[in-house]
Amino acid sequence: MSMMAVAACLGMASCSATPGPTNPVQNPNSAKVSVGMVTHGQVSDPFWAQVKQGAEQAASDFNVDLRYSAPPTTDAQAQAKLISDTAGQKPAAMVVTIPDPTVLTAPIKQVSESGIPVIVANVGVNQLDQVGGLTFVGQDDTLAGQDAGTAMTQAGVKRALCVIHEEQNTALTDRCSGFQTQLAASGGTVAVLHVNGTDAQGSQTAVTNALAQDPTINGVLATGIQGFSAVSAAVKGLNAAGRIKIGTFDVSVDNPNNLAAVQSGDALFVVDQQPFLQGYDAVQTAAYQARFGQHPFRPIYTGPSMVTKDNAAKVMSLYQGLGKPGQQQRVTIAMVTHGQGFDPFWALIRKGAEQAATDFNADLKYSSPDTTDPNEQAKLITDAAAQKPAAMAVTIPDPAVLTAPIKQASDSGVPVIVMNVGVGQLSQVGGLTYVGQDETLAGQEAGTAMAQAGVTHGLCVIHEEQNAALTDRCDGFSKQLANTGGTVQVLHVNGAQLHDAQQAVENALQQDPSINGVLATGLPGFSAAGGALQATNAFGKVKLGSFDVSTTNLAAVQNGQAQFAVDQQPFLQGYVAVQVAAFQARFGQHPFQPIYTGPSLVTKDNAAQVAKLYQGNAPVLVQQGGYPS
Repeated sequence: MSMMAVAACLGMASCSATPGPTNPVQNPNSAKVSVGMVTHGQVSDPFWAQVKQGAEQAASDFNVDLRYSAPPTTDAQAQAKLISDTAGQKPAAMVVTIPDPTVLTAPIKQVSESGIPVIVANVGVNQLDQVGGLTFVGQDDTLAGQDAGTAMTQAGVKRALCVIHEEQNTALTDRCSGFQTQLAASGGTVAVLHVNGTDAQGSQTAVTNALAQDPTINGVLATGIQGFSAVSAAVKGLNAAGRIKIGTFDVSVDNPNNLAAVQSGDALFVVDQQPFLQGYDAVQTAAYQARFGQHPFRPIYTGPSMVTKDNAAKVMSLYQGLGKPGQQQRVTIAMVTHGQGFDPFWALIRKGAEQAATDFNADLKYSSPDTTDPNEQAKLITDAAAQKPAAMAVTIPDPAVLTAPIKQASDSGVPVIVMNVGVGQLSQVGGLTYVGQDETLAGQEAGTAMAQAGVTHGLCVIHEEQNAALTDRCDGFSKQLANTGGTVQVLHVNGAQLHDAQQAVENALQQDPSINGVLATGLPGFSAAGGALQATNAFGKVKLGSFDVSTTNLAAVQNGQAQFAVDQQPFLQGYVAVQVAAFQARFGQHPFQPIYTGPSLVTKDNAAQVAKLYQGNAPVLVQQGGYPS
């Protein structure tokens, strides 16, 4: 058997001359799924009306039976009952908020333990593990409070009042805590005032009394829309406008219109967490988990974003347009990657992108160079931008060559999403956000697994020249192995020439017999490394690990030939990149921090489950580029 055949058969019980038949599957979104969403927010609050509107839009887009509920007033016990009642209807997934962990943790944990996937939204990121939640969609409220503190300090505020309008809501407490921390850093102080947001007159009176009792207060932060109404009225009633600076959380363009207050100078800023996007992404993530068994591994942060006099008019126009006719017109999304068709990883990226294009009524223009060639990719990016797409998604494996043409695209007004590789260049290219894996962290995860397997001298195989992602994987691997006294040698091979790549790995192992672990930074490298170990009868003596998932390396993990595969969920990665691009094109909104689709370590303990996900949910094999078709 040739070395190429050995590599191709790695992990398989037998080899066949031709691939088996593939069974076409229908659009996975064609079957309706139910998602239960239970929040603590009242319909009377404009913020929660926007969350619900976003959730309903996602339900329409993703063929979801959305069952939305919330207690008539802020009542943790009533919300707990709604959660249990909703779970009793056996939805495919649930979205919940956790304003009061003491009351809500137990019933939500019971839901997740029953097998219903749970997405936490808006508040509760710190309780994610306790409740068995999969991921979080919302705002980093402590960071948001710090941003508010910075703005207040710059406006000259020394003594401030922070108004909380809902009791036992940890999100509001976190906002005040972040605000206090930031103001204290410049010598300022903050007093916290609790009011009842459902009692407008009582809230206004409480704020008025607090300001009258402490005339040194020259800044007030409202932690929500209801608090802003009370604060604004109190400051006006005391004829203190201008002397007392006002800031608030959450956007409202109805009653009150706090964006109009920012434009007129009555308020300094609004901290926006994009509630429409928050509701939308929460339902979309739940539906995706229900259909595909995948979700982002880190929180999706929809805020904070600071709205000031400089951008208030633009944000108001955006919010007034949400949900209006015309937003579902077909849009063009250009995706330019560096990935070649011979690599099954990129086949999965493209399939995810194509599925998202179908779901979001987008015309996807996908292109990539025939071989790894940054200059050719740069030309493709320039050509794609010249077609004036509604948005673009790009990879940045070689920043030296690709930064300039991508920056030119974003400067021309085309929204740019960076995906797969290039998170470090996001600001330089004018990108809006990133969808992919934290590659250095992923390399460290691989290093931990290798060290636990007894590896002391590793070989890290890079199959694409000038790909920063693969370099970062090896760097993280080297750093982590060094922590346990180990060392790593890096080997560059040509992934498009597997015979030569396999021979290069064999030569490295023969030249340095102390190598007892090989990490492949991708599937071509895995084929080369696995073939080399097979040819030299080194399985067991030399541990093997890989990045990215195929039927071959999952089988190798299951039968013990490989220790692990690091999964960054390429189908989800391509899907989310197009989703974010299309959402930005239609609604002008995007998550403010990267969406990390990995890393997730696949070992012998969960390889069968992952294999079932990649193969069973759609009959086309990963190796043939097909989850799902």
